[in-house]
Amino acid sequence: MAVTFLDVPCFRYLCRDLSARLCVKAGSDGGQLVYCPIRQGNYVLTPEEHVRQALIWFLTQGAGSASAWGERVSLLVERSSLDVSVYHLPKSAESRFSPQLPVVFFETKRIERDSDDDVATDAQLQGYMVRERCRSGFIFNGRQAAWLSLGGEFIAPVWTKTAITDLSEAESRITQAADVISRYASECEVTFALAAGGDFDAFVTLVADFGSNAGLTFSLSVRTAGSIGPVRAFSLKVTAPGLVTYRIRGAGVKHRLELTNDGFHGLRAIEPLA
Repeated sequence: MAVTFLDVPCFRYLCRDLSARLCVKAGSDGGQLVYCPIRQGNYVLTPEEHVRQALIWFLTQGAGSASAWGERVSLLVERSSLDVSVYHLPKSAESRFSPQLPVVFFETKRIERDSDDDVATDAQLQGYMVRERCRSGFIFNGRQAAWLSLGGEFIAPVWTKTAITDLSEAESRITQAADVISRYASECEVTFALAAGGDFDAFVTLVADFGSNAGLTFSLSVRTAGSIGPVRAFSLKVTAPGLVTYRIRGAGVKHRLELTNDGFHGLRAIEPLA
């Protein structure tokens, strides 16, 4: 079965028309399949997938910053209901501090769906951003685009939506968002090093930022009855000054345990649940 290439009008970039070159082939039902370089497989070329693959092409090949992004962030497709998402890439794959830090979430729609005043799409992306604690979002249908920024606290977000008329504007904003998250990650790594050394206040800071993420495991060293032992904790909360409560991963214990400075010995790792 012969593989062909489909040139798809994507959006203007640096004031010029831009086309994405997608790899397509005939499907068994007479339709077309498009190859996704992120998922490394062929998918039905629906109108929505058409736009998504055009965006992926821009992020991986079409943008002048694509190669630099590839060294700093990871690009995911269909993770946690997200069309396309970008996460900070840790400097070391063996880092003990390795929560996935979101940079930008992308919501793609078919080209026929107007997105300038699409309240439902705005609300959908806003929900994802609050849930995953991401401050930058991008709505794209192949002919219209908008940048969504989350200001304020995640429990009381303040939203700003800015129309994007050229993908170079999105390129600059993506790079800026990656810079912000990179600096934040560096600050968190310093805090993690302090917590690893037994600093309870540093540990509390990390719990406030990451403890509510049930997909993360906090590997702790805890003093109990005069001895020190490991604990795999999740769903951590700062419930009072100097008090952290948590649940134990895989222990089958439903009630929450308490941890104070006296019982805290050190933080070994913060890692995604395997």
